[in-house]
Amino acid sequence: MLPDVVAAAEELAAVDQVTVMRRDGTALYRSQPTRQLPRHPAAALALLAEQARPHTDQEAAAFWAVQRELHTAMPQYRDDLTAIAAQASTLMPAALQPRRIEAPVDTAALPTPYRARPALTETRADRPAVALAPSRPG
Repeated sequence: MLPDVVAAAEELAAVDQVTVMRRDGTALYRSQPTRQLPRHPAAALALLAEQARPHTDQEAAAFWAVQRELHTAMPQYRDDLTAIAAQASTLMPAALQPRRIEAPVDTAALPTPYRARPALTETRADRPAVALAPSRPG
């Protein structure tokens, strides 16, 4: 969604300049300030690349420190902060990611419990046919 907005703003020359910043605050991409259509718009690609870039150890430490401060300062936003942390955890260094539970190599289907149901009509050689009918009040 955000990359689409950035691409449209740059391609339609709706803004004078588009700047994509890294997490550490340095400029990753800066379009040329012009009111004419850019020849090679790349703001959306730069944004997507930065969003997919794994955190460095320093960025991860800073992120978790801010998360702890926000949890303390704004407990009413706990659910939102937890959701943000869950999204960010996929880009964290391996040492800071939650442990993954590996699936067992050999998987087998569990047996299903079987209960014999009485048939509505039973016929066997050693018994006469029995038909089950609802009982009638006396």
